[in-house]
Amino acid sequence: MNKIWIICKRISEKEEIIIKRPLFAAAMGFVLGEVCVWCAESGRNQNTVGSHIPAIAAAVFAAVMIVILVIAIVAAAGFADALFPVDIETDFWGWKRKICGKSRSMYSGLWILLLFCAFLSGCFRMRQVTEWWNHLEALCPEEGEWIQITGRVSHILETTWSDAVELETEEYGKILVYVEGEAVAGSQRGTDNWDSQEPAEASSVAKKLQIGQWVEAEGEAGCFEPARNPGQFDFKQYYRSRGISMSLSADRLESRGANGMGSPYFDGLYRFRCRCSQILEQICEAVDRGIFQAAILGEKGGMDSEIRDLYQKNGISHMLAISGLHLSMIGMGLYRLLRKSGMGYGLAGSVAGAVIVSYGVMTGGSGSAVRAIIMLLASFLAAYLGRTYDLLSALSLAALLLSWANPLLIGQSGFQLSFGAVLGIGLLGEEFVRSLKVHRSWEKTLLVSLSVQLMTCPIVLYHYFQYPVYGIFLNLLVVPLMGYVVLSGLLGIAAGFLSLPLGTAAVGSGHYILQWYQVLCQIFARFPGGQAVFGRPKWIQIAVYYGILAAMVLGMRGIMRKSDDSGNRSDENERNIVLSGRENRKDKTKARKSGWTAFGMLTAGTISCFICLSPLRQKGCDAVFLDVGQGDGIVIQCEGGMLQMCGLELADRGSSGEIGGENNGQASCDQEAGADTAGEAVLKGRTRNPGRAVILVDGGSTSEKKLGKNRLEPYLKSCGIGMIDFALVSHGDEDHISGLRYLLEECEKITIRHLVLPELGKGDSAYDRLIQAAVTAGTQIWYMDAGDRIQAGGCELTCLYPQKGEEIDASDRNQQSLILQVDYGSFHMLLTGDADEEGERRLAARQGEQLARIQVLKAAHHGSRYSNSEELLDAAQPDLAVISYQKGNSYGHPHKEAVERMEQAGCEILKTGEQGAVFLHAEGEMLRYWTYLQGE
Repeated sequence: MNKIWIICKRISEKEEIIIKRPLFAAAMGFVLGEVCVWCAESGRNQNTVGSHIPAIAAAVFAAVMIVILVIAIVAAAGFADALFPVDIETDFWGWKRKICGKSRSMYSGLWILLLFCAFLSGCFRMRQVTEWWNHLEALCPEEGEWIQITGRVSHILETTWSDAVELETEEYGKILVYVEGEAVAGSQRGTDNWDSQEPAEASSVAKKLQIGQWVEAEGEAGCFEPARNPGQFDFKQYYRSRGISMSLSADRLESRGANGMGSPYFDGLYRFRCRCSQILEQICEAVDRGIFQAAILGEKGGMDSEIRDLYQKNGISHMLAISGLHLSMIGMGLYRLLRKSGMGYGLAGSVAGAVIVSYGVMTGGSGSAVRAIIMLLASFLAAYLGRTYDLLSALSLAALLLSWANPLLIGQSGFQLSFGAVLGIGLLGEEFVRSLKVHRSWEKTLLVSLSVQLMTCPIVLYHYFQYPVYGIFLNLLVVPLMGYVVLSGLLGIAAGFLSLPLGTAAVGSGHYILQWYQVLCQIFARFPGGQAVFGRPKWIQIAVYYGILAAMVLGMRGIMRKSDDSGNRSDENERNIVLSGRENRKDKTKARKSGWTAFGMLTAGTISCFICLSPLRQKGCDAVFLDVGQGDGIVIQCEGGMLQMCGLELADRGSSGEIGGENNGQASCDQEAGADTAGEAVLKGRTRNPGRAVILVDGGSTSEKKLGKNRLEPYLKSCGIGMIDFALVSHGDEDHISGLRYLLEECEKITIRHLVLPELGKGDSAYDRLIQAAVTAGTQIWYMDAGDRIQAGGCELTCLYPQKGEEIDASDRNQQSLILQVDYGSFHMLLTGDADEEGERRLAARQGEQLARIQVLKAAHHGSRYSNSEELLDAAQPDLAVISYQKGNSYGHPHKEAVERMEQAGCEILKTGEQGAVFLHAEGEMLRYWTYLQGE
C-alpha cells in the first residue's frame, strides 16, 4: 500500500496536464455524434433505408474499444512516468515525442477521451430532438384538416406572392401561417387601410401585426412535403431545421391578449429593417436592389432570379448571404471606433456586441450569421481578458452552441458551408502557409482561397452536384471588394434617412462594383467547363477525400519540419564557426528543394481529391421511375459502349412543318453501304462518360409545373449525368414531355444527343415546340415504330407497338404511344406509356411469345381503368408492376379495377404516389428493387 501511495503522489505532483484546444475536440465529437444519429434517423441514403445503421453500430463499438485502450495507455503511462521519471525522445519523420518525461500519451489519451464523451453527448442530444419531433408530428393534424390555434408572432415574412407569419404555439411548436391582408382582423394599431377592401399589398400584414403579439388563427392545416426523388429539395427537413412543424392557410387571423401589443425590442428591429428595405428600394437601381437587400438585410425574396443563378453558377453565391465578412466588418469596425474614442475593452466590447446581436436578430438569425456573432463575441471577450483569440476554439464554441440549440441545423448546406469555410481558413489555410513558408500577401490569399475550396468541395457537391471550376480565381477578384459593397449600402441607408438623393449617391460605388461582378461572371461563364457536373458523392468517397486531405497536410508538415531540423544546428559553437557561404547556400538549396517537394505534394493531393469525387463507374443496369407527380419519367443507366440504332428514321432536313434547319439534314452516323436513313446506324463516338450510357423515357407532368427544374434536372445532376444519349417520347401529351422540353430549352449543363419520337406522331402540333427546341440545341431527331431497335452499351430497347401505318384515332394521342421492351442480360422490362386497352390487345396478339419474358411492367396510363388489360397481363405475367401517378389526383389513378387485375395476375405493385421514386438494379441474375421513401 505504501508503494502505491508513493506512485499516486508522484503522479499528482507531475506538471499540470493541459489539453490543447479542448473545445475543438468537444465540438468534433459532439457534431460527429449528432451526424451519426441524424443519418440513422433520417433513414434514407441514395440506396436503401437504414443503410447507415450497421455502419454506425460498428463505429460506436470501435469507439468504445478505442476508449478502453486509451484508458489503459493513460494508466500505464502515468504509472511508468511515476516509477521511471526519465525522458526518452524518439524522432519519427520530424515528430519528436517524449515517451515518459511529459506523459505525451496521457495528453493524447485525455484528448481522445474528451472526444468520445462529446460523441456520446451528441448522440444523446440528436436522439432527444428527433424523438421530440416524431412525437410532435404525430400530434399535428392531417393535411387539409380545419383547425383553430393561438400563438405568438415570432417572425413576419413578406414575399411578392404571399405573406407568411411564424407563430410559436403550445400545441404544435412553431407553425408557418400563410395569410392574405384581408384575413387579418382585430388589430390594435389603428392603421389607415385597416378597413380597406382593396387588394392587400405585400406589406399589409406587416402593418397589421407586431412581432411578439398573441394572435388566433383559423384555417386549413398543411404538411411539408419530404423529398420524393434523389436530388430533390427536402422541404420537410428544411422547415424542421428552422423549428417549424406545419403550415396553415389562414382564413382568419385575430389579435389576442389584453392590449394586443407586441415586443418593443423585436418589433422595433423588424420595423427598422422594413424601413431600411424601403430606402434601398428608393435609392437603388432595380438590378442592384435585391443584392443589397440580401447582403445587408438578409431579404432574398426580391432578388432577380437571373442574377442569383449567375452568382450560383460561378461559385460566389455566398456573397448574397449575411456572413462573417459582413458581420466582422460591422462589428469590428464599430469596436475599433469605440476603442479609438477612449472606451475600455469591456465597454467597447459590450456596446459592439449588443449592436451586432441586434443586427443578427434583425436580419433573421441564420446559422452562418449566428456563427459569426458568437465568434465576434468570443474575440471581444478574449481582448477584455487579455487572452489570445484562437479562431478554431471560437469556431468550436459556435458549433457546440448552435448544434446543441438546434441539432437539425447540421443537415443544412448553409451551416455546413459556413463552418467548412472558416475551418478551411483556420486549419488548412494556416497549415499551407506555414508548411510552404510563403510571405507575400497574394500567395497567402491564394493558399487560403484554395484551402476554403478544398474544405468545402464535398459539401458543395453533396448539395448542388456541380462545381464551379473557376470559382477559386473568381473569388480572389470579388471577395476583396465585397466589403465596399456592404459599406456603400450601409452608407446609402444612413444617408437615405436624411435625403434620398444623398443615399443614391452613397450607393453609387456599390453599383459599379456589382456591375463589375456581373461582367466577371459573364466572362467566366463563357470559359469551357465552367460548371463540372460530378453528382452527389457517396459517403465512402467523402471519407476518402478527407483522408487524402489529411494525409497531404501531414506529409507537407513532415517534409517542412525535417527541412527545418536539418537546417538548424544544435551546437552553439558550431553555428558561430562553420557558417560559411557554402554552408549557407547548401541550407538554402535544401530549403528550396523541400518547398518544391511540399508544393508538389499539395498539387498532387489536390488533383487526387477531385479525382476521388468523380462519378463512379456504372455497374449493371439501373432503372429509376421518378416521382414526377401526374406523369411519367424513367431514367435508365447501364455500362457505356457503342451506341447503335436499327430501323429508326432520321428526320429530313426539308420536311415542312417537322424540323427545318440544316443541322438535322445529315445524320452523324456511319451508314452501311447502300443503306438509307431507315437502315442500321452505328453512331460515331461514345458517351461523354465512357463508363455509362443514359436513356430517358418520357419526362413530364401536369401537376408539377416546374418538373424539369425542381425534380428532373436535380436527379440527373445528382447522378453526375451531364449528357443523355437517347431521350424517347412515348407520345406528345404534356404529362410526358414538359420536363423534357425544359432540358432542351433552359438547362445548360445537361445535353441530349438524340431525341426519338413516335412515327405515328408526325405532323402532330403537340411536338412542334419540342422539335424546335431540339433543333436549337443541336439534338438529332429520329422517328420510331414497331421493330425499331436502340442499343446503348449493354442495354437494348425494342419498339413493339405501334406499327407504321397502324389504324388509330388521330384525335386520341394515347393511341400513338410507343410500347418499349428493355432488355439487359436476363432482365426484361415493358414500358407501356399511355397505351389504351385496344393497343394492349393488339400487342398481346402479335407479340405474345416476346412478352412472356417480361419481369417488370410499367403500368399503362398511370393505372387507368381502361388500360392494363387482362390480355396484356396474361401474356406478360410480370412479377413487378410500377404505377406512376400523383397522390390524390383528380383522375382517380390508379383505378381500383386496374390494381385488382394486376394483383390477380400475381404482380407486386410499387406506387410512386405513395412510395416516391422506384429503383431497379439488375446485375447478372440478380434484380433488386426499392423505393425512395420506404426502402428495399
